[in-house]
Amino acid sequence: MTLQGPSPGAKGPGKLDDWHTRLDRVFATSADLYRDLFRLSPAPITLEDWSRTKLLIEEIRAAAPGSAEAHVLAHPELAERFVLSQDYIVANPAMLELNRADREEGYADYLVAFEPRMVPPIARLIADLVAGNTDVVWPEMACKAYDGSEIVLRGRVFIPPDLLDTWSLAVSTFEDITAEREDERQLREARDNYERANAAKAEFVANMSHEFRTPLNAIIGFAQVLRDEMFGPLGSPRYSGCIADILESGEHLLDLVNDILDLAKADAGRLELEESVVDVAVLVEQSMRFVRDRAARERITMETRLDRDMPRLLGDNRRLR
Repeated sequence: MTLQGPSPGAKGPGKLDDWHTRLDRVFATSADLYRDLFRLSPAPITLEDWSRTKLLIEEIRAAAPGSAEAHVLAHPELAERFVLSQDYIVANPAMLELNRADREEGYADYLVAFEPRMVPPIARLIADLVAGNTDVVWPEMACKAYDGSEIVLRGRVFIPPDLLDTWSLAVSTFEDITAEREDERQLREARDNYERANAAKAEFVANMSHEFRTPLNAIIGFAQVLRDEMFGPLGSPRYSGCIADILESGEHLLDLVNDILDLAKADAGRLELEESVVDVAVLVEQSMRFVRDRAARERITMETRLDRDMPRLLGDNRRLR
């Protein structure tokens, strides 16, 4: 993976013929069981020699004992030196697979690649090491895999207790969270698209509601002028019934437009009640008028029975209706 140091010199373990031989060298005093566990483990594991890394950590501790992370962020070249200081020993097959490497040849050279976006998580890791911790978390890190694809990794590194004086062996384990982060990205994108669509819908409904209400208010206003005969008598008394129908229909249509606007407000979480004292008997009679004609067409008879002593209520008259 992209966090480790370069291959050691020609005589170092990084140049041995094959990784099985290197395993024998690392685990010379261990049982075969441990070698098999390393080779067959589904957990991606890398072994490195951090002897030079230990010297760098001591240097940073001396320079900034109380603010190592800020110090590395201010001097990103320290993060690069941290990557280059780690001498690669061996990676198990699961680690090669995690880093999209189909072979180990050239893998050590790939590990020396350093990217500026790696500085913040490396700075946090260095701060843990400066604080004296030798079993620490690799912070989440985005980097390029062996095949050039983008991956996101997080993991852990620890120095075996019997090697704390030299750091000649560091064991790193990792997990690939690329798919997890991609799922989160898609969810965020879907949420943002949904919110943008909702905002566009609310704006459209609000604009259309305004366009409807303006002529409706004019119709209602002129009907009221005719009803009140403000400019003189209309003549035939039958006009008053027509005017009453115009007013009632106009006010009903205006209420429907307001209901549409309420939907947009509800989507935006801004729906507010317009409370007033409500006469339930009047409310029911108004509601009946709206549906009585439709019921008659379906040959449905509707009637109401209300208690004469029903109290008035505090509520939103239009939404109750």
